Amino acid sequence: MVLKSIAVFSIILLLSASSLGAYAATNKKEFSKETILVCDRTYKSYLTKTENEFVKKYSFLSYVDKCVKLFKDPVWKTTAKDRLDKIYSRYLEIKAKENSGLISDKQYVDVLSKAKIGPNKYHVKLKVCHSDQFTPNSVLLLKSDVDLQTLSLKKTTKQKMCIPYQAIVFAGSSQDIVAFIRI
Repeated sequence: MVLKSIAVFSIILLLSASSLGAYAATNKKEFSKETILVCDRTYKSYLTKTENEFVKKYSFLSYVDKCVKLFKDPVWKTTAKDRLDKIYSRYLEIKAKENSGLISDKQYVDVLSKAKIGPNKYHVKLKVCHSDQFTPNSVLLLKSDVDLQTLSLKKTTKQKMCIPYQAIVFAGSSQDIVAFIRI
């Protein structure tokens, strides 16, 4: 009886450990060949929607913007046997190009995108390049004609390192949205 209980307990433990591993793999934030397969499954939806509608619909995917970049790249239409490898290699090239500009000698805010996600509502992606002029009280200000947000800057030990930020901003139009640092 005790042996049977230990066996049942062991099986339950193994099943819960394996399901936890599967859960972690599907919720990875790192872009991989597996996430390209998810992009592939959403591609038909991308073709039938505007880019903003698509980004809004799949905003729960942390890498939806990476999918869109790949959809626009000619490599996406590759039909070769090693298509997945070619797309992933292209993603790594794009990432390397983007990362090459992440170190800066001056502080600045770079607005990367302003996607309309509702009436007078925008999803803003930006990066802030840190400077030795920053103080513990330095903040990121996002301002529009109808909204003003103050965001704390993420702490970094590396000077001149650029860090990505995201926010929802209310505005009459995307041109009304500006971002800057208050030191």
